Amino acid sequence: MFSKFLAVVAFCFILFNLSGAEFDIVSNDDHGLRQCADPTLATDLLCEFDIKVSGRFLHIITETVDCPKFGVQPDKITCIIVTNQMGDAGGEVKIVDGGINYFNVEIVLKSQISKGMDYHIEVYTNHI
Repeated sequence: MFSKFLAVVAFCFILFNLSGAEFDIVSNDDHGLRQCADPTLATDLLCEFDIKVSGRFLHIITETVDCPKFGVQPDKITCIIVTNQMGDAGGEVKIVDGGINYFNVEIVLKSQISKGMDYHIEVYTNHI
């Protein structure tokens, strides 16, 4: 009976890992993201978010963050900083829409299997 349980757990683990294989990662070694070619242009904080979600056994958690949340803002984004605050338990970060030199950004955060996530997100513009 125990070996059947292990087989099911192994199958689920493989299935979850394969389903995430196509997730395009835009990150560095610390599971975060920093796109800021010229920090002197990051003068005005447009958006700031703290995303904290507890893990669920054998689940991968996905969160989407939009900046700005509503409406249209007049200045292009100059800097995006996504800081993982969980160490090696951090997940993946992907920009799926907009970004640097756009007026908006949509960021998708994805946890590791059975892990939560704890990210601090800052998006800057340069209001001239």
